[in-house]
Amino acid sequence: MTIRVFNLIISLVLCALIAWWFSILCYNPDGVLAMAIGSFVTLAVTGAGAFAVRWSNERSGMMCRLLSYIFFFVFLILNLIFAFFTSWSIPLYCIMSGVIVCVYLLWTHWVFSTGL
Repeated sequence: MTIRVFNLIISLVLCALIAWWFSILCYNPDGVLAMAIGSFVTLAVTGAGAFAVRWSNERSGMMCRLLSYIFFFVFLILNLIFAFFTSWSIPLYCIMSGVIVCVYLLWTHWVFSTGL
């Protein structure tokens, strides 16, 4: 597994811009900072796995990349839903995002370690 630095920088800049857009869309004034940080972290983790990591095993790498794309779009939809709700709970958002990131990391590790 190697990291492509240029792709990682582009991916992080793209995720930062998307996170900024989500914070602009956020109707909850108390949750703007949580939305910005949470969406950047979740999108950066999945975006790095999808765009910036070169996997050593082709089959496992393709499955990990596909899993990263799926979770990237799941987080896009989740953040859009939370951005448009007017009264959402910040701890609920943080816990849901954290659990989904942990599930993503566990599945990615399992797929890569089994060498499917």
